[in-house]
Amino acid sequence: MFGTPRRDPRAPGDTRMYLYFDYSPLGALRWYVKLSRKGRRIGIRERYGTDAFDAAYDAAVAALGGVMRKRRSEPDPLVQPERRYVQADRSQRGQTRYYVQLRNGLPKIRIKPEFGTRAFDDECDAAIVSQIALYGDASDYVNAQKQRNEPRPEAPRSEPAPRVETPRYEPPLRHDPPPRVESPRNDPPPRSEPAPRNDPPPRSEPAPRNDPPPRSEPAPRNDPPARSEPAPRSESPKSETRSEPRSESPRAETPKKPDNR
Repeated sequence: MFGTPRRDPRAPGDTRMYLYFDYSPLGALRWYVKLSRKGRRIGIRERYGTDAFDAAYDAAVAALGGVMRKRRSEPDPLVQPERRYVQADRSQRGQTRYYVQLRNGLPKIRIKPEFGTRAFDDECDAAIVSQIALYGDASDYVNAQKQRNEPRPEAPRSEPAPRVETPRYEPPLRHDPPPRVESPRNDPPPRSEPAPRNDPPPRSEPAPRNDPPPRSEPAPRNDPPARSEPAPRSESPKSETRSEPRSESPRAETPKKPDNR
């Protein structure tokens, strides 16, 4: 029993969403309802395929705040809008989603109304205007359309025309100039030896000079007789005169004026 793959206990036509199952450590089949991946789940103890099971499933979905939905047996058709900033993609469950994105790397705004309706266009306009106000430039406008490359026409299948070979260009033959004949050179006559120079006669030695006779010594001078020293001067004794002290006369005092204040 262990190691064998377990079959899916769902009925072939059961496409209800939020309904999951697993097996206990003892191998018992358990059913439960869960809306999100990490959210709360509610177990169903009733037997699968009964009316009580369906009622318990509806009550669990309502208790978790979900809406009754069916699984997609085939993915929704993916239609790309013609508007420039409206994109479409497909979720893991095959649901087609539309959103507005001005450029790659900027935030996306989900468009929930049904594609092709008036509400869808109005919500797209509001989302594009808000994105242009935040991240746009002069090249962005609301009603911009995508640029589609039209398919090219199929190439003709006729056989190609035969290739005409053009003659290869050959340069004209080169006419080499005639060989150069060297003419004998007219060499100048050999240079003769220069004539001997007429050197002047050798210079004779100068005649001896007539030096003047030697100068005689001057005669001795007659110096005057030596000057005698003057006789010492006799000093006369100084008369001692005593100067009398100067008498001071008494100074008359001036009377002071009375102070009349």
